[in-house]
Amino acid sequence: VAPRCAIADQAGSTEFHVTKSISSSSLLRPAGTAHDMPDIFAVKETIPVETRTLTDCCADLGLTSAKMFLKLDIQGGEERALAGAVPILPQIRGLVAEMPLQIYYEGQKTFRALDAWITARGFEIWDIHPAWRHPRTGRLDYMDIMYVRAPADIPA
Repeated sequence: VAPRCAIADQAGSTEFHVTKSISSSSLLRPAGTAHDMPDIFAVKETIPVETRTLTDCCADLGLTSAKMFLKLDIQGGEERALAGAVPILPQIRGLVAEMPLQIYYEGQKTFRALDAWITARGFEIWDIHPAWRHPRTGRLDYMDIMYVRAPADIPA
């Protein structure tokens, strides 16, 4: 069973912002762009949470396979989670990350910045799926992108 914690770039503790729509809760505080959707992004409470890196969690769970697949949908925290996974990135063959087309959290990285970070580490885009549209405008604000390790970057 995985430990009860939040995934971040370093172990420690921080605040977790519980929003009105629980699926929008995050380590990051909702940004001004989210304020026009209080039924989703209004912070109901802020609670303390332990943070751990993906590297530490994998080690503690005994996940040592050289063929791991990672799924990230952590409300703006993808860059921090990936930064805490650098030591195990060579083991990850593919990943799906929810990528923002609009910024809804303070400190959230843009799609272009996240994509550049991921592709610079030997992954390439394999597939794209719409993930979330603005409830009033219908604009695509998030997409799930599947990345796979570029063939030349897969160890024999």
